[in-house]
Amino acid sequence: MADGRRVVGYDQRANMSTEYTRFKEDYFTGADVRIYFGDIWVDEVTSLQFTLQEQVAPIFGYASYTWDKVARGARQIQGSFTINYKESYYLHSVLSVLAAKTRGGTKEGNMFSVEQWKQGATVEHLFQESTFENVADELEKSLWGASENAMINKLTKQRDKDTFFFPEYRGRNDEEGNANYDMAVSQKQLAEHGFNILIGYGPMNETNGMNVNETAHSLVGVQLTGVSQMVGPDGQPIQEQYSFIAKDLDGNVTLKA
Repeated sequence: MADGRRVVGYDQRANMSTEYTRFKEDYFTGADVRIYFGDIWVDEVTSLQFTLQEQVAPIFGYASYTWDKVARGARQIQGSFTINYKESYYLHSVLSVLAAKTRGGTKEGNMFSVEQWKQGATVEHLFQESTFENVADELEKSLWGASENAMINKLTKQRDKDTFFFPEYRGRNDEEGNANYDMAVSQKQLAEHGFNILIGYGPMNETNGMNVNETAHSLVGVQLTGVSQMVGPDGQPIQEQYSFIAKDLDGNVTLKA
């Protein structure tokens, strides 16, 4: 601008017109939200809902018609989320990566990486794309016993001896004595502690040297309880719905629950 005046909708630093300066958003929509499981951006989540319920008991005194005090007790979160159905291995692979981060068994540390969260890495990025697709294909083949991967065939046969969510996968280690986190990660730690969901609202802005969302919620100690899928003739993408319970709302996502 020749006269140096600021024009609404014009970013002088970038020398370009920007929509966010023209139309400031006062409210968020689903398009403004990112869902993270731990520090992994689960970009296939299409909806998420949760409810926190806290037990409250009214206390009545003698001859009182209305309560005199209330006693507050335990609280719990119940909710669900839906994901686009791409591969049978999709959510399992997310949980495998989270399980790999919790294998240390300590309360602190490796549950959440700020650097990885800032990068917005999806599960496909964390796995090499070819590895993700190969494992998904082998798991599909194992359903009718056609997989050439002996370990995956063994996992399929042992499904009736383990939990559906957070299986333990006993006794499978790599050459260095560590669990093979590409194929069969023991999810025992997740079964005990659950995992954390971070819900980021709005664009990423720099605050105190960090890129963060305008605001956020966190669900800590998430435990999956069920899954459902419906196939219909309406031409819409097939989705899977997962139900869950969680320990608390707005806890520290860098720690185990």
